[in-house]
Amino acid sequence: MIACDLMLLIGLVQWFTGRFGLQTILDSGMSAVMKDPVARFFAVEHITMMIIAIILVHIGKSLQRKIYRMPKTS
Repeated sequence: MIACDLMLLIGLVQWFTGRFGLQTILDSGMSAVMKDPVARFFAVEHITMMIIAIILVHIGKSLQRKIYRMPKTS
C-alpha cells in the first residue's frame, strides 16, 4: 500500500514538473494534445488510468480488510 502511494506521489510530481505532463498541455493547448496520440497518452490517459488504479487498490484493500476482519494497521 505504501509503495503504491509513493509511486502515485512520484508520478504526480513528474506530471506537474516534467515536460510530458502539464507542461505539454500548457505549451500546446488541450486541443493540440488531444490530436497527438503520444502527447495525449502521456498528458491525459496515463495519469488518469494510474489514479484510477490507485483508487481500485485502496478499495480492494478496504474490502479485503472488511471480509477477513483484519485489524487496522497503518
